[in-house]
Amino acid sequence: TSTVAQQALYLMNHPFPMEMAKATATKLLAEDCKDETERINRAYRLVLGRTPSTKETEIAKKYLASQKDQKMAWSSLVHVLFATPDFRYVD
Repeated sequence: TSTVAQQALYLMNHPFPMEMAKATATKLLAEDCKDETERINRAYRLVLGRTPSTKETEIAKKYLASQKDQKMAWSSLVHVLFATPDFRYVD
């Protein structure tokens, strides 16, 4: 029913989740998505099993637009999703 700080720290700092985020980003970028919104929706579905809210989509778009290296940007976005409480908790 709860998590401990070490679980969140593991997901943020351990090399394994970082490697998985890079692999997921590579998969997302290889998929034929019609636009960035569709790719963001796909990322949320893959990682969290749900679509993002309008606000989450806006934040993701703004972040991705501010980055030069898109592969690294997508990897970071997926890594952030791995570190969310939604990822750690099962309903």
